Amino acid sequence: MKKRQWIPGAVGLAVLLLIITASILAPWIAPYAPNEINMAEGLQGPGGKHLLGTDLLGRDLFSRILYGGRSSMLLALLATLLSMLFGLIVGTMAGYFGGWCDYMLTVCTNIFQGLPGTSLMVAIAGIMGPSFRSLMIALVLTSWTGFSRIVRTEALKYREENFVEGLRSLGESHLSIIWLHIIPNMLGNVMVLFTTRIGRCLLSISGLSYLGLGIQPPDPDWSVMLSDAQMHFRSAPHLVLVPGVCMVLLLFSINLIGDTLRDWLDRQNREAGGYL
Repeated sequence: MKKRQWIPGAVGLAVLLLIITASILAPWIAPYAPNEINMAEGLQGPGGKHLLGTDLLGRDLFSRILYGGRSSMLLALLATLLSMLFGLIVGTMAGYFGGWCDYMLTVCTNIFQGLPGTSLMVAIAGIMGPSFRSLMIALVLTSWTGFSRIVRTEALKYREENFVEGLRSLGESHLSIIWLHIIPNMLGNVMVLFTTRIGRCLLSISGLSYLGLGIQPPDPDWSVMLSDAQMHFRSAPHLVLVPGVCMVLLLFSINLIGDTLRDWLDRQNREAGGYL
């Protein structure tokens, strides 16, 4: 790839690293505790003692923004990782072994694929109650099928290739063929899907938190901050703009990285003749 083609990915990576670094260093950067209440300074605009202003309870918005990305990013990363691993296992088994194994796993995948994702997440979060665990379960159950279907298609293609037939004739075990040869060839597409799914998970977490089924106040979270600010968006628009801009920048940076990674992997795959 030419240097200018790396620019969007580099910009996205820089923004993402900045957000992650700020969240990690929040205890040392934040000028106030995220839940420190001062009613006398409620709904102040940006400037003065409070760089980005304060909310209704007088809590420093800059401090809450620094802490606010932690829970959502960690939850989205873990949920997407678990979804990818589960989908990778199911999709690889279905595509490589075929037959009744493919039929049973495909039926299971289609059942979950046919369920409305948002409604299922709301139902799980409502039944189990708003918590980190319920959010994790809801996100994994509604996300793994996307990985599974793509992996199954790739595994179906690779199991018929000459190099796989040659490995079988040499006595290579199924596990070895899958782990050392098939999965590495699928990893590029899976990683690109991984970056896009993180963005979807973040949006899902934000939606559930906004509805009161996700991360709960007073824990600082960007989506919770948006929910709390909806009654004051006319008198204090900064309460909506600040967390909203942060969420847009985070999602935009992840999408830029995913697009650049996809283009690079496609080029590498073509140059390598399609197989590792």
